[in-house]
Amino acid sequence: MEELFRKWFEVVYRDDPEQVDEIVSIWQDVVDDDDEEATWNGDEIFTDFLLHNELGDGTHFFAIDWKDADSFIAYLDDDVAERFELRFDWSEQNREEDDVETLLQLAAQKLAQHDVALYSLDTQSDLYYFVFIPNVDKSDFERVSQEWGIGYQLIQA
Repeated sequence: MEELFRKWFEVVYRDDPEQVDEIVSIWQDVVDDDDEEATWNGDEIFTDFLLHNELGDGTHFFAIDWKDADSFIAYLDDDVAERFELRFDWSEQNREEDDVETLLQLAAQKLAQHDVALYSLDTQSDLYYFVFIPNVDKSDFERVSQEWGIGYQLIQA
């Protein structure tokens, strides 16, 4: 399973490959500490990964509570926008009233205009786990996610 873990992060961090060894090393330390929740299984790891290590860097992936629209906007504005050199134009209604589900469609549309795919991972929890993949890497991301047993949904505009 460790090999699939590494392969998945190699695709996600294709633009910043130095991060992969650090991520694998950090998670290996968690697993080696005999943490009962720590596993290499793709269908269980993401919530644990963030809760133990806070490694969601915001630019490649992040997790938020299902109703935390403010954090969703903040991650997109502060991290994703910088990585992909784009700007989100949220309305006052988006910022004050819209829920995450509504904002997802707007974000997916903006990202698609910049050849970026927005994925939501199936975590079986109250967390949304979002991953941002350049369109050129979509097929690799989907293939390695399936190999590792990670459920995902491509958010379409």
